Amino acid sequence: MVPRLDRQGGEVVATAGATRLILRADTPQSVGTGEASATFTVRAGERRSFTVGYRPAYAADAPVRLDAAQAVDDAVAGWRSWIQLHDYQGLYRDEVRRSALVLAAMTSGINKPSLYAAYGSKEELFRKVVARYAERDMAYARDALAQPTAYGVVATLLRDNVLALTRSDCPAGCLSIQGGTAGGTGSAPVAEFLAASRLTGERALADRLARAVAEGDLPPDADPAALARFVAVVTEGHAVHAAAGVARADLEQSAEIALAGFAAAAGIGAPSPAR
Repeated sequence: MVPRLDRQGGEVVATAGATRLILRADTPQSVGTGEASATFTVRAGERRSFTVGYRPAYAADAPVRLDAAQAVDDAVAGWRSWIQLHDYQGLYRDEVRRSALVLAAMTSGINKPSLYAAYGSKEELFRKVVARYAERDMAYARDALAQPTAYGVVATLLRDNVLALTRSDCPAGCLSIQGGTAGGTGSAPVAEFLAASRLTGERALADRLARAVAEGDLPPDADPAALARFVAVVTEGHAVHAAAGVARADLEQSAEIALAGFAAAAGIGAPSPAR
């Protein structure tokens, strides 16, 4: 069945039988026979949003519009509060967690059609939360990769990682670590998604260290992948320890030890302190 596409107030509505899909975007869309498309350019630091929501064709009222960016920020804040203050390891753990989610949904004032109209699904909402978290709370990682030397890259990454994990304005830890360990038996897709996200960051660091080898900043026998893996293991371990209450000063000490280990393994010396 080919859906009928209509424009309704800047949205594209696809109707087929009793099913209606609502496509919202922040860029102009072209509507043709059975398809909608958009052509646009995304520059560094810019974002484009496309959301698909479901609504029965017989429903007269439209889903409530949500401020997607604000909702993602609220979700990040809610996760930080919940993951720090709540846990349950007793009998019927999954049932207790589901009951808590139901209670949260009942008191949030946002129904499922409104949520899905903004994000498409719970999984898409979670992915947006992670993307927002990476953009805002892990900006230090991008700054580290821009450092002119391999030593500077790793030093910035290790030191700023400790600062980010132990901020006073939010619970200690990291979404990409604690978010994958806090779920129950049905959270395997979440853990897999977060693991893939962490590996993406590790590969970015490996690519940067490989460039350092090519530029002569690291010796030719240095192993960029192994060095990046070492740094990732340290930062991820710091996240676990920070969430457990380890003090910033203690994590800073271990970061300096790790930095010295990186320099030794890479076959380079630490730069002399500025006079």
